[in-house]
Amino acid sequence: MQKFIKIALFLIVILVLLSVIERITRPNVEYLEKSQDITGLINAMYHRNLGVRNDAKEALIRIGTPAVNPLILHLEDENACISCVVKILGEIGDNRAIEPISKILYDEDITNRSFAAKALTNFGEAGVAPLIEAVKVTKQMGYLNEALVTIGEPSVEPVSKLLKHQENFVKDSAIWILQEINDPSSEKAVVAALEDEYLVFRASKMIVSFHNEDTMVLLPYLKKKSTVGVYKALIFYGEPATIAPLLQAIADYGDEEMAEYYLNCGNEELESAATAWAKENGYTILKYTTPLGEGAKWGGEK
Repeated sequence: MQKFIKIALFLIVILVLLSVIERITRPNVEYLEKSQDITGLINAMYHRNLGVRNDAKEALIRIGTPAVNPLILHLEDENACISCVVKILGEIGDNRAIEPISKILYDEDITNRSFAAKALTNFGEAGVAPLIEAVKVTKQMGYLNEALVTIGEPSVEPVSKLLKHQENFVKDSAIWILQEINDPSSEKAVVAALEDEYLVFRASKMIVSFHNEDTMVLLPYLKKKSTVGVYKALIFYGEPATIAPLLQAIADYGDEEMAEYYLNCGNEELESAATAWAKENGYTILKYTTPLGEGAKWGGEK
């Protein structure tokens, strides 16, 4: 028994000694900050003690501008905590950091990329351009989209231009970002997107949202062949007052896809019109057991 007590006491002494040594060797972050020892603070970011690490990061943020260049240089260190440095640079908000942070958007580590995107939101409008460039080439870029939404209004015009991009994954990002920002200044670009078969359904819904959920705002677009694709959204909303305009639309601009959409939407009048159109124009259209796509069922929004 005494043997175990001696061992326990020995271990306690060792732990006390280690604690004393740790306190003695622990960086004095307060002193490092007062003396503007930026290198010392950067080194303290990697101390084994979590409190020291966090205090060092906060101190670098408070020092601000003088810490920017040393932190940028530290990004080149192969052992650097990239996400930590990027976050600090973003919090400082000095525009000199925009370019080096932007390079991290293409880092192989998704954590580093996401921290870089978030850091760029601190620069407001100045952070938009590098995020836009990354959106053009990066699939599965939710962190980029969210960053542009966070920046908000300054993102609207450059993001609106992406609606015309040749890649669908880029258009997906653009329409999602604009939906989230929900700024009416994007309406002109969204209206132009009605001519894009890939975007017409989502663009239609955005236009309705700009007009206090008034679905009738889409009716004029049924009268043009280039924008008649709004019929998909109108079927989704399923307002009885839109049936007559929808019947006129298939009479004026009907095609096989439109007829099949009508036939499978669940509205008897539109189904009858589709059947009549197909017979008159020599097409065979099919009834499906599953919806054709976005909003394919009459009143699917309800």
